[in-house]
Amino acid sequence: MRAAAILAIPLLTVGCAQSSVTATSSSAPQTNTTAAPDRTQQIENWRHSHLSAFTTLGTAMIDLGDAMVANDWNAVHTECAKLTEATHAMYDALPTPTRG
Repeated sequence: MRAAAILAIPLLTVGCAQSSVTATSSSAPQTNTTAAPDRTQQIENWRHSHLSAFTTLGTAMIDLGDAMVANDWNAVHTECAKLTEATHAMYDALPTPTRG
């Protein structure tokens, strides 16, 4: 259970870091108007198609944390299984596309 949570945190961080980098760079003026929009669109399409993996992982982490705070060990077992499934979905979604 603890290992799943530890593994999930870097995955979520990678997604959040990619999101903030693109959000910052997309607001900057682009000089190359032919290739850049295609790559930017690919990244946006990837994000959109895998949004549920990020959302599911975040929800699973929150639910597991809530169960642990409540000392509800039956719920911890259930939520840990959900976190495992969410982690597999995230692994399937990665690696992320990179700008280059």
